[in-house]
Amino acid sequence: MSYRLGHLEEFERFERGSTLPLYDYRNELEGLTVKKGANILDAGCGSGIVSRYLAQQFPSSLVTACDYIPSLLAKAREVAGEMSNIIFEEQDLRSLKYPCGHFDLIVSRFVLHHQDPEGLSRVIDEWSRVLRPGGTLVVIDIDGVFINLYPQTPRVRDGLQKLANAEEFDLTAGRKIPYLLYEAGLMPSAWRVETMTFRGDDKEHELEQLQVRFRNGTNFFEKAFGDPEEWAAFSCEYLKCLRHPFSVCFCNKFIVHAVKPLSKVQ
Repeated sequence: MSYRLGHLEEFERFERGSTLPLYDYRNELEGLTVKKGANILDAGCGSGIVSRYLAQQFPSSLVTACDYIPSLLAKAREVAGEMSNIIFEEQDLRSLKYPCGHFDLIVSRFVLHHQDPEGLSRVIDEWSRVLRPGGTLVVIDIDGVFINLYPQTPRVRDGLQKLANAEEFDLTAGRKIPYLLYEAGLMPSAWRVETMTFRGDDKEHELEQLQVRFRNGTNFFEKAFGDPEEWAAFSCEYLKCLRHPFSVCFCNKFIVHAVKPLSKVQ
C-alpha cells in the first residue's frame, strides 16, 4: 500500500480516529483479559495508541508494538515516553522475527484490508505461528468501506469499481476474517459485527478522516485509477456525494476473537 504512513499527518489521523465514537478502540477491546506477566503483541501498531492502552490495562505484561515504518515507530516511541512495559520494533507482519508460540495475546486493528490476497494469508499464518497454544487473537477490521455510499454519480460508481479491483486494498476484508483464521489453524470463539452509519457529527468526522486518507494515499489511488486527473476528479466527487445532507454512508466493523487450540484443529 503506497500510503504515506510515516507522515506526521497520518500519525495524527491514527490518534484522532481511534478515539472517535464509531472507531473507539476501548469499546472494541472491552472485557479483554490476560494472565499476569503475559506477552502481548500489537500487530501493526500505527501511532501506538492501542499499545499504550494495553500497557496501562495490563501493567504486569510486556507489550510489543510492531509496524514497518521507522518514522511512525519513532513518533509512537516518543509519545509513549517512559512507559516501561512497551517496546516498539520494526517488523514485516508477513515475516515476523519472533519465535513460535511467543505471545499470549495478539491484537490487530485495521491491518488486513491493506493486504493483497497473498499478503493477507501470510499475515494471518504468522499470527498463528507466534501465538502460543491457548492464546487469544483479536482482529478488528472493516467491510464495505467506501462502497456503501448513496447517491453515487457515474464517475463515483466507476471509480469504486476500480478500487474494488485493486488487489492492494480489500474493500470486503472483514467478512473473511473468521474463515481465514480457521484456515490458519485458529478457532474463532466469538465475533460481532457493528454497523457504522455516518450521520451528523460522525459524518463530519468521517469527511475529515477521508480527506487526510485521500491525500496520504495519493500514490496508491493514482495507480489504481491509472490517471492522476481521474483520481482527483473522483475524490472530489466522492466527497461531494458524501456531503449531501441526505446521503447514506455506512460500513461494517468486524471484531473477531480466536483462540489457538492446544492441539491442531481437525
